[in-house]
Amino acid sequence: MLDTVMALAAQTTLSPGEICPSHETTAKIVRPIFVDSGEMRVIGYAVSRGRTVITLEGRIEDAQGRLHAHGTSTCFVMSRKP
Repeated sequence: MLDTVMALAAQTTLSPGEICPSHETTAKIVRPIFVDSGEMRVIGYAVSRGRTVITLEGRIEDAQGRLHAHGTSTCFVMSRKP
């Protein structure tokens, strides 16, 4: 979930013709998520967008706002080849 939400956040920073393959992704589990844990909120956002690198962060929280997992990711910015 973290990888997906961070990748989607990266997509929001791209211009037409750009792609952003993942370079590195890390995730840390803070507390377990069980089948009966209830609804989870997965949040991803771009921390920084440079000319060649996008830095991202993501979080998984429960309905009470308690952190269950968090992560970071970096993506390369590249032009799509014709």
